[in-house]
Amino acid sequence: YKMDEGLVTKVAEIVAASERTGLDAAIEELLGPERVHRLAGNAPECAHVCVAMVRLCRQHGAWEKLNETVLLLSKRRAQLKQALSKVVQQAMEYIDETPDKAARIALIEALREVCEGKIYVELEEARLTRMLANIREADGDVDAAAAVMQDMQVETYGSMDRREKTEFILHQIRLCLSRGDFVRAAIIAKKITPRSIQQDDLADIRMRYHELMVQIYAHNGDVLEICRAYLARFETVIAAAKKPSNDTTAGAASLHQAPKVPFGESAWIPELHLVVFFLVLSEHSPMQVDLLHRVRAFPELGKLPLLADLLKQLVTEEIIRWSVFKERYEQELTSIYEAFKKPLICGEGALKSINWMALIHERVTEHNIRVVAKYYSCIRLKKLAALLDLSEDVAEQRLASQVSDRKAIYAKIDRPKGIVSFRKPQDADENLNEWATSVASLLDKVERTCHLVHKEVMVYGVSSDADSTSKATS
Repeated sequence: YKMDEGLVTKVAEIVAASERTGLDAAIEELLGPERVHRLAGNAPECAHVCVAMVRLCRQHGAWEKLNETVLLLSKRRAQLKQALSKVVQQAMEYIDETPDKAARIALIEALREVCEGKIYVELEEARLTRMLANIREADGDVDAAAAVMQDMQVETYGSMDRREKTEFILHQIRLCLSRGDFVRAAIIAKKITPRSIQQDDLADIRMRYHELMVQIYAHNGDVLEICRAYLARFETVIAAAKKPSNDTTAGAASLHQAPKVPFGESAWIPELHLVVFFLVLSEHSPMQVDLLHRVRAFPELGKLPLLADLLKQLVTEEIIRWSVFKERYEQELTSIYEAFKKPLICGEGALKSINWMALIHERVTEHNIRVVAKYYSCIRLKKLAALLDLSEDVAEQRLASQVSDRKAIYAKIDRPKGIVSFRKPQDADENLNEWATSVASLLDKVERTCHLVHKEVMVYGVSSDADSTSKATS
């Protein structure tokens, strides 16, 4: 498209004469051709004139006039989308050139007002909002920063690429966590699915996402989900270590390029430490058992023999002596927990303040109860308490919890006799089925025996006839 050369020349003359006539007179003179081309629907010409006004204000250093001009152009009747979009983009280039913070905030607020409710400048509005939130956060006003960010629904923006969109949502989550709004943070976090950030160029995004999710899970006390989050971080580090370094930023947008993830050779060690720690803290469940076997299969675990031995004890169906377990693993587990607790921002009453050693003792006791239930059909309560390294009252309480709360095993306690029975009684249908199976098996064996006897008789009869015939012949 070739623009009208006469218009270009006229605009250049007005801009050049602005030093003599003044800024206001130059703006007023430029509004004439802007109106003509706006009403005629000439988008390139109208955009050229509007951008010239914005540049003229910047050239004279009139920041207030720049804000007024941008707002004026946005409110003109039948303003063209292309012209307004160019105005906003041009004005955004001057944000970093503002003389002070007040002028910067005023320009951002004016541009946000222009962009509000307009789909064709939604990307610019999101970027302006994030700039304003960063300024508020730098001033220490986290509540104001979160309030600015939380109204933006960038997941619906089609003009924003995946990386920038995900970074914006992560910024929203982080601000909500900083102000202690864990409910809103969890709601916003659902806008990101782990599958949507599995691309290789989003490794840093993946690490930050799971780090923020750990904060939410820690506040809710969801130990197994914390383990899964650290497992995802561990797998990300391992995948990045195996990938050539020159492919890290492949495919990223030029403006928002993926940074090179600075993973060291031993970056996986703290992640794997935390995976094992929270795996041990997790309640027994099919998912926990599956994760146990998955983590034990990692070749990297062989470089951490103490933790490898810890997981081996949990998957081995043998009694674990708590005194020996505590003496051997307490120091290592304490250092892991302290490293985890430092960056947490969740308040009291959450996972930050739990007695984790008592929780591990409870998990070891639950493991021992499952082992006893497998190898014993009945056992005296005194003997069970000795195997669990607990008093009889506490052992009975833990056993009752496994039976009634967790539904992990079946057991009945005869308290007067002090006997625990793990044998599950069968109902009438089960007894009848077992009896029918036994009878069918018995009849099958009788029939087979009769067949073998008959076969033997036949073989013996044939051999007897042959012997008698041979004797008669001789």
